[in-house]
Amino acid sequence: MRRIVILDQSMNDQGNLVGDVLFRLDVPPALQKPAPTAVSKDLGATTVETTALQAGTVTEIVYAVDPTPPAVPVAYVEQQLVNHFTDLQVKLNAKVPVKTFAGGVWDGSVWTGMPAT
Repeated sequence: MRRIVILDQSMNDQGNLVGDVLFRLDVPPALQKPAPTAVSKDLGATTVETTALQAGTVTEIVYAVDPTPPAVPVAYVEQQLVNHFTDLQVKLNAKVPVKTFAGGVWDGSVWTGMPAT
């Protein structure tokens, strides 16, 4: 599965490169929510990538790249994108799942359908 996809690139009025980058992150199991009709922002998404997005096992974040002078080495740009991907994945992994109380019922003596803790 492709984790970083450069969606587009252009040059701004100052001669710097700008564009949008898609980061495809793994969703921790406790945060996964299927979205059967989800469509990737990556028009070239593979079947595996689309299936994972719809299953809720991955999520996509599109990031507008800061203006970058064309003389910056490619290896530097690549490393910055990998660093940003890693930061996003670490932040997602650290999220605490939101407890859902929807569907909980009380029959007058016992609650059912409530979160465990």
